[in-house]
Amino acid sequence: MKKGKWAGLAIVLAVILIAGAYVFFKNNQPQKVELSGLLGGEKIGLFESQDFRQHMDRGFALRMNYRKAGSFAMVEETAKNKNEASYDYLFPASQLAAQYYKKLGGSSLQEDIIFNSPIVLYSRKPVVDALKKQGIVTERNAILYVNMEKLATLIADGTSWSKIGLPQLYGNIFVDTTDPKASNSGNIFLGLLANALNGNKVVTGESLPAVLPKIMAIYQQIGNMQTSSSDMFSQFFKLGMGSYPIIAGYENQIL
Repeated sequence: MKKGKWAGLAIVLAVILIAGAYVFFKNNQPQKVELSGLLGGEKIGLFESQDFRQHMDRGFALRMNYRKAGSFAMVEETAKNKNEASYDYLFPASQLAAQYYKKLGGSSLQEDIIFNSPIVLYSRKPVVDALKKQGIVTERNAILYVNMEKLATLIADGTSWSKIGLPQLYGNIFVDTTDPKASNSGNIFLGLLANALNGNKVVTGESLPAVLPKIMAIYQQIGNMQTSSSDMFSQFFKLGMGSYPIIAGYENQIL
């Protein structure tokens, strides 16, 4: 009887210890927190990654919710409307967007540069081969380099695709970008194009009057532009060379 009694007591004590450990463990677990914010389209792949989601959940007890928006569009939405309380974070694609946010009266508790991704041009082999013949694209160590000054001159002069040996493409040579007013990649390429038309020198207040008419003439010929780099990148693959001979995007998008 005594042996059975002590065995029963041991079982009871074990159950109590297990229950106590469970309650202690549960009470000491960090509370799950959901963060909602605005995100540049080129970073959606990261936020949708299962590894990233698990890392944020297990490592920081965070769930990251997002809505896609162009870098400058998200800045204007939050700063101009004084609507910062609706979002826990903004994730634009450049320091320029962060500076613009502050200029509009926005404020933040903290800001960090998470990673850097260069602006690159995406195209198809027939286009690249034609640009090589024009001396606009050169290849060194299996890397393709673009002479932006020569490319900008062709664009500004209204040179047709057929003139460089691509009669299957309609219209004049141009690099499709996102809307410079809404998205960082389009805004950065606009700056590159302006500098290239300025003799590969950074445009200043003094040189702007000479460059501005050329830039305006180029962009006035464009129809509707995408506001998201990810959307444009997707269209580039789906619609093919005829619709998007060349686009400007981020290097990390190819991953």
